[in-house]
Amino acid sequence: MSESCPRARPLDPVPVEIEGQQLIVLRDPLRFSDEVVITPFVYFFLAHCDGHKTLADIKLSFARQFQHILTDEESDRILAELDRHYLLDTERFRAHREEVVRAYRGERIRQAAHQGAAYPDDPDALREQLDSYYSSPDGPGQTPAAITPGQRRIKAMIAPHISVRQGGPCFAWAYSRLCEAAPVETFVILGTGHAEIPGCFAATRKTFETPLGSIPVDTDFLDRLEGHYGGDLCIEEIHHRGEHVIEFQAIFLQHALEAKAGRGDFRIVPILCSYGPDALADGKNDNPIAAAAERFCAALRATLAESARSICVICSADLAHVGWRYGDPIRIRVPELDDLARDDGAMLDVIRSGDAQGFVENLLREGNRRRICGFPCIYAMLRALDLKEGDLLRYGQSAMDDRNSTVSYASVVFYE
Repeated sequence: MSESCPRARPLDPVPVEIEGQQLIVLRDPLRFSDEVVITPFVYFFLAHCDGHKTLADIKLSFARQFQHILTDEESDRILAELDRHYLLDTERFRAHREEVVRAYRGERIRQAAHQGAAYPDDPDALREQLDSYYSSPDGPGQTPAAITPGQRRIKAMIAPHISVRQGGPCFAWAYSRLCEAAPVETFVILGTGHAEIPGCFAATRKTFETPLGSIPVDTDFLDRLEGHYGGDLCIEEIHHRGEHVIEFQAIFLQHALEAKAGRGDFRIVPILCSYGPDALADGKNDNPIAAAAERFCAALRATLAESARSICVICSADLAHVGWRYGDPIRIRVPELDDLARDDGAMLDVIRSGDAQGFVENLLREGNRRRICGFPCIYAMLRALDLKEGDLLRYGQSAMDDRNSTVSYASVVFYE
């Protein structure tokens, strides 16, 4: 390896147990590499590739942890295998990334990345599955086709982005209210970018394609937004390529509105957001992340104010991520889940009041120990819009593994 201090790429490690063996699944949110399964020994090695430790440092840490001294041949073999899968930030990976980004920029369509896996790729099967979430015991009851539209307008709403199969009824609660509301021409969808985004925000002008059809982007709105922002929001659009948070909202939008006369012809403005509450703490006004966040929120506010089209902001956001899978040493049990619901409820009360700064302070007080992954898009929504008295429609928790690692989520709507 030419790099004297190897650096791992940002990856999502997921502990799993396969045939009694503890393993780690590495997932790349940007899909530059395929899913890879490695042993805890290799993961320990990879986790120490931070761009600062030399190979000798890493081997020493490995020896202390496992009482085994890696030979040069063994460490070179591990590095070569990691690089083969594009898991390290090397010259080979950077050339691969440039090639993928260049090809993606030339595409006009953002292809559905999760059809056939997260949800059916057959349109009829997808409609049937989505209908089942409305009519399930945990759902709102009526399917979209049976809901009568009204004239009350929704200004903004929060919907989950957890797996459709796990959070389907909670999604349905939000979208049932959208079916009941006045028509909307453009949906600004703010979603959590699970990979760190340079500049904090990533939009795209690509048409979103799903099994239910194509959704064009409101490029006029996006152009105006960039004008107010003073920069290119699409420079990191590669982050949309494999991200699920906008895609899941897209299929629910299409399904909810396709049966409503005159409502299927809508546009979206897809924007991924990526930053944490610590960057917005008091005394950090000179932080470039805080500056970018405030500039974006001001630009969104100005663009919404001058738009002649009817607009609804959808926040694609999950809440807490707790338990072994997310780095906590404990196995989650019922008392911890009750505490989680209580803490989430207090946070949701702040969100429903429209208090952006209160939301930040709520998480800073606890050190964001619940890992609220929807923070950046919820904050942007609250900061850019004047919201109050949001309706909490549904709160849910889903276990993510056999140790009860848990993700929480909710559906909330704000009316004009």
